Amino acid sequence: RALARVQAQSGNQAGAAELLGARVAADPSNAAEWEWLGYAEFQRNRLSEAEIAWRRALALDPKLSGSWASLGMLEAKLGRLAEAEKSLKQAVHLQPANAEMWSQLAQVQMQLNHLEDAEASWLEATRRAPNSAKFWAGLGQIRQQRNDYKNAVIAYLEHARLAPEQAIGWAALGQAQLQIKQYDAAEASAQHALKLDPKSAVALYVLSSVYGLRGDYVQSLAYTERSLAVEPGVANTWSNKGYTLLKTGKLKEAIRAFETAIRLQPDFANAWINLGEAYLLQNQIGPALGHLRQAIILAPRAIDARLFLAEAFERSGQTEEAKKHLETAVGLAPRHAGALRQLIGIYGRLGNAPAEAMALKRLEKLDPVSARALRTELANRPRTVFQISR
Repeated sequence: RALARVQAQSGNQAGAAELLGARVAADPSNAAEWEWLGYAEFQRNRLSEAEIAWRRALALDPKLSGSWASLGMLEAKLGRLAEAEKSLKQAVHLQPANAEMWSQLAQVQMQLNHLEDAEASWLEATRRAPNSAKFWAGLGQIRQQRNDYKNAVIAYLEHARLAPEQAIGWAALGQAQLQIKQYDAAEASAQHALKLDPKSAVALYVLSSVYGLRGDYVQSLAYTERSLAVEPGVANTWSNKGYTLLKTGKLKEAIRAFETAIRLQPDFANAWINLGEAYLLQNQIGPALGHLRQAIILAPRAIDARLFLAEAFERSGQTEEAKKHLETAVGLAPRHAGALRQLIGIYGRLGNAPAEAMALKRLEKLDPVSARALRTELANRPRTVFQISR
């Protein structure tokens, strides 16, 4: 076996496999030799032979954690993710102190979209190897996927402490800080990432977003263009470009950018919403309705999509349809003052005074100043007086 290891370490995997094959032929009951044969075959990309060897090893000794872990990674490579998860769970059960095995399990669980389990596995990896930056990066990534941006920031900060030279970690930190509206911190993290890697597309995207949210559309567009020069196939960046163009009144260019984002990622709900808004601003109600309906299909809980869709329906004279979407929006986000204000207006135009009064009371609790102004406006509204015939 020592000679086989030497052969493998020198890159002669074929020689190693030949030696180990001879050994298992001479002693087929030696589990360790089967395990090493599996490693050699895997390195030669002879996956079927590697799987056979590891299964023979495990049949002889089911407690070989290395064989379970290797089998799991092979199964993952072949797309057999459910089997891979089972094998890797067996590996960490046998060797719970092995942080690398926990990280392998976490990666498979992420591919299976078992996000809660994946986070638990990444946490185990960081607990077993707290000084490994890559495990903290994995934990930050899964928390970001679960929209737990506050705790993602904590994980990425630890990654930055352990690997301050890695631009990708600083960029990911900036992205998470952006999501929790820590704009100054996000800008600082992204700028630091750019010092380490001037072509960090993620850092450039973060900076374009920060400047866009601050209303500095010239800077926002400049960073967006730089990001697209590095990675032209990122839907989010095209959507950012479209948003900036939208805000500067360049609607035709904005529409082209949103359409590019959708072509790159057809299930990108925000791009459909923004595209609908752009058509709404052009007063092209038909296309706006179509795009906003698609946004609702992709993201039924998207409040902005409901509000724009309600506006489009009302402009097309379909006030009842508008009301339905506003009521849904308020049901999804009871504390959304803007949705309530829009709904109050609809009730007024439909002549539904009781519903209007009830919605106004709710608004008074959320936004007293806005409610008082609206109440004054409603009080001065001309009312129709009906004559009752006798």
